[in-house]
Amino acid sequence: MRDLQRRATTLLAAAVLAIAILLAGMLAGGWMPSVIGSGVEKVFWIGSVIGATAVILIGGAAFPTERSDAGMLRRKNRYLQVGLVLFAIAPLVMLVPLVIDHRV
Repeated sequence: MRDLQRRATTLLAAAVLAIAILLAGMLAGGWMPSVIGSGVEKVFWIGSVIGATAVILIGGAAFPTERSDAGMLRRKNRYLQVGLVLFAIAPLVMLVPLVIDHRV
């Protein structure tokens, strides 16, 4: 149980740090999602929601609990697995509008 929580906490810190670095770069460069077309801008925001959901799931796996039964371990492991998959998918979804909209 402790190993799973340690792994989840490390991955949560890495995910939050990666998002912070990307947001800092975007804001420093003056880029805003509103510069892409309104039709494909929705896809960018869908990717953002997927990324936020991933961080919430990874955070749920990292959250300490008193219980350590098999059901809790399976649930935390599933949160971590789904969170990592969504965290890998989110940037790809967010890049689709940038590829489609050639004005960027």
